This record gives sequence, structure tokens and C-alpha cells, in this order.
Amino acid sequence: MLRKIPLFFLGLSLFIGLWIGYHVKVSNGMILWLFAIGIFFSLVPLSPSLKRRHLLSRWPIVLVAVLGLWMAQLGTPPPEGTQYITGKAVRFTTNGVRLSDVRWLNEEAGYWERSTQPMILSVDERNPVFPGQWVGIRGVVQNYGNYQFVRAPFYKDYAASLHLPTAIDRWLFEGAQFAKRMSQFLHDTLGESTGTIASMLLLGIGADPQTRARLQRSGLSHLFVVSGFHMLLLYSSVWVLLGFVIPNHQPRSLVCLGILSCFVMTIGFTPSALRAWMVIVMWNLFQRFRYPLHPLNSLGFVMVFLLFAEPSYAVDVGFHLSFAATTGIFLFLRYEPMVPRLSRTRVLPVLGAVLFTIPLTASQFGTMPLLAVPFSIFLFTPLCLIIITALFFSSVFFLMGWGSLATIFAYGVKPFADLADGMVSFLSERMGSISIPKESGFVALIGIMILILYLEKRRHFCYNHGKCLP
Repeated sequence: MLRKIPLFFLGLSLFIGLWIGYHVKVSNGMILWLFAIGIFFSLVPLSPSLKRRHLLSRWPIVLVAVLGLWMAQLGTPPPEGTQYITGKAVRFTTNGVRLSDVRWLNEEAGYWERSTQPMILSVDERNPVFPGQWVGIRGVVQNYGNYQFVRAPFYKDYAASLHLPTAIDRWLFEGAQFAKRMSQFLHDTLGESTGTIASMLLLGIGADPQTRARLQRSGLSHLFVVSGFHMLLLYSSVWVLLGFVIPNHQPRSLVCLGILSCFVMTIGFTPSALRAWMVIVMWNLFQRFRYPLHPLNSLGFVMVFLLFAEPSYAVDVGFHLSFAATTGIFLFLRYEPMVPRLSRTRVLPVLGAVLFTIPLTASQFGTMPLLAVPFSIFLFTPLCLIIITALFFSSVFFLMGWGSLATIFAYGVKPFADLADGMVSFLSERMGSISIPKESGFVALIGIMILILYLEKRRHFCYNHGKCLP
């Protein structure tokens, strides 16, 4: 397995090193000792048949894990209380705007210090912020789990810079403005409740705290985050339509990637959207050179890239859920030949995504999906295919200034959006998800590990005897 998916294990080891480093303070001397011990044990063969080159292949995994442990020590989070904070707005969240490159003024030491924790800036209509902007704030810092929130007690203590030095910053700024206009258009056209559902499905924004709580109770909140499901759907739709005018595959794939990139810039650099976009780009690149790429390798490469770019993603719940769901999909795709009935209906990948996120939702939120699982697989996911596709074309017409066509597509999707809204309300009131002790997340994780070991053993048995796999 290690020879087949080395990049996945590299990404996983970097994540584990960073996660441990964010929760445990480790000195540089201890990090060197851990690196030496890890190298020693990586050279110890686990079986007499293990060759030397296989032993050497463990070195990068140990090195990356220790590197992640060291990266997490480069900075300290600001203490609670009133602090001076600066950072770059990268994406909208449930409670505000996520900041990266966060610095805080250490007044005792007399210098600006790098923060290691994810920082959320609480904003309102008095102080709007868009992705790509740099902000400076004298606000109150509060700890909340793995995150820190900063709120300005007065409007005068807040500033958002309109200085957008790079093209990416300007694109993010313009994209965020368009996303807000499109969200308002859907609210005005479809009504408050249905428009909120439509806006969340397409852009991941536009919901008030009450609606977000309703989505969380329904157990369907994962479908209202722009992720690989949205990216693959949009890429496939554009690919089919462009086939009528661009028959050549290579230029058609470039146009599709360009459109997909514009969509990513519109919704902001969320971990789930970036992960899906990068996986699709890598898949197209390797397809062009006719080189086979294991899906888990592409996922591992994206994990390494994002964690090096923003190490605090290692304690970001959105990052965890996104990569756990994708890992579940890729793993359970391996078992489809063992259950051909589920393979034909594509139930198994969705089931893998749900199962792999259960330990996280249980440990972080104290909830577990119940009725949301069959509803998501058989009803809500096919419904989302229709809604998101129609709304995507509505947004294109809205961007081009063709308001009539945008309204027609929006009205056309209204019955389906009404049905989705009713389904969310039904599940939020009737055990779409259930409350469980947070400690049960560990039990769920152990159960999933046992299930994977059994399925892998069964898969190897089928492969060796030729009974399950073609």
C-alpha cells in the first residue's frame, strides 16, 4: 500500500505532526530527539522479506511528520483580551471571516508575533470585509475550541484595507462582491427561505444563524458547503455543453478548468473548494501525459500543499471534514466490485463520505446523522444535481447582465428548491441528526478502522480468488 500511495501518507504524516504540534508544546531539542528515534525505527525491518529500499521509503514520512511538529511551534496565539490584530481575509465562515497570516502585537516584548491558531473576525454591516482584503483591528480575542474569535468593541477600532496588491487579491475581492449580489438576487427572486437554500447550495453563503442551526440539525449541512460534489458537477456540465462547439478534448478541458477556476475565485479559497479544484487540475494534467495517478495520491499532494500554505488548517474543522469525506469516497470506490448492486446506484461512495465524517461530527459537535443518511443518498443528492446546475447557469446570465434569463432559470429551479427547503425543515424536526456524547467520536473512529481492515481483507481475498473483482 505504501508503494502505491506515498503522497497520501506524506500528507497524512504532515497533518498528524501539525495537529500534535498545535496541541502539545515541544522544544526544538525534543523535536531533534523524536526525529532521531523515528529514523531509527524506520530502519528496523518489520519482516525479514522487507527490502532496504522499502525501509528507506519511510524516511520522508518521518521527516515530514517531524517538520509539521516543528512548524506548529513557529509562533504563539494571542492571549484572550483586547489585542491589536492584523490579517488577510481569505473566506467567509459561519460566524465571520477567516483570517490568514495573522499577526498580533506583543506589547510586552515590543514586536508583532505570528499567531498559530485559526482566527475568525466577527463582522457586521458597519464593517464589511471581503476575501482578499487586509484588516487591522483592536478587538477582544476569545478562545473557542481550536479557533479564536476577535470582535471590535467599537466601530472606530476597526479598519479594512482596500489595498489589493496582487491580481489574486483583486479577483477574490470582485468574486466576493459578485457572490453577495448573486445571493441577494436569489433571495429577492425566490423568497427569503427558498432563496437562502438556493444561495447556500450554490455559493455556501447567505444564511442567518437560525438557518445554519436548522441545517446542522437536519444532518445535511455537508451538502451546503461548496466542495468536490459541486466542482465535479459543474465541470461535467460545462464539459458536455462545450462538446457541441469544442470537440477537441485538450482545449475543451482548458476552457472547463478556466471556468471552474473563476467559480473558485468567486466563492473564496475554502479548503473544500481548493481541494476539489486542485484534484481536478491534477487529474487533467496527468491524463494529458497519459500517466496513471492514484486518487489518494492526488489527495495527499493537495493536503501537503494546503498545509504548507496555511499550517493552521491542521486544526480547522472544515479542513478535517473535507478531507475525511474525500478519503472515504476514494476508499469505498475500491470496494464497489464487491457489492455490484450498490455500485450501479453509486451508493457506496456517498456512504463512505458519511461514515468517515461521523467521528468528526460526533467529537466536534456532539451529533450524528440518522435519517439524513438515506435522505441524502436517495433523495437530496439527486435533487441538488438539478438545483446547482440550473443555478450555475442563472449566475452566468446574471454576471453577463442578462437579468431576464437569470430570472427564468431561477424561477425554473424554485419548485425543487422549495422541496429541498421542506426536506431540510422535516429532517431538522424529525431526527435528521441525533445528539450523542462527544466521547463517542473515538468509538466511531475505532469502528470505522475495524470496518476498513475487514473490507481490505475481503478485497484481497476476492482479488486472489477472482470471485469478486473482474
